[in-house]
Amino acid sequence: MISYQIDEFRVLCEQVRDAEDKDEDARAIEQSYEDLLIFLKKHESSRAELSERLCSIVNSYRHARNSGPSELSVDAIAYCMHELRWAEVKEAALIEQHDYFVARREDFLWRLIDAFDPDWQKAPSYARFSNLT
Repeated sequence: MISYQIDEFRVLCEQVRDAEDKDEDARAIEQSYEDLLIFLKKHESSRAELSERLCSIVNSYRHARNSGPSELSVDAIAYCMHELRWAEVKEAALIEQHDYFVARREDFLWRLIDAFDPDWQKAPSYARFSNLT
């Protein structure tokens, strides 16, 4: 069953990238993030596998300059983690930030790390969270 979920996860990641790459309006991009969040919530029983996949994506950011865009953007993961607050994903981001990112790129993973804060500054940018602030 989990392989089917990982396949569905990959399709959702492609849809997120497509929406971001096409520079669609903010509502279309947010809808792709929302679809991903709903999927993650729906498959909470597979959290270990899905969070492992998200952590792997976070770990891939250190190579993004050499290998191109990652499977999922920092902003998409941040959107999902603002609600889910999976500690293992935050820990992966903190470790990556500390071990692989230099000061001039400091804000890159902080965009994700900050999403774990209930007062996330970017929350009002999204319809889902703007009512909560």
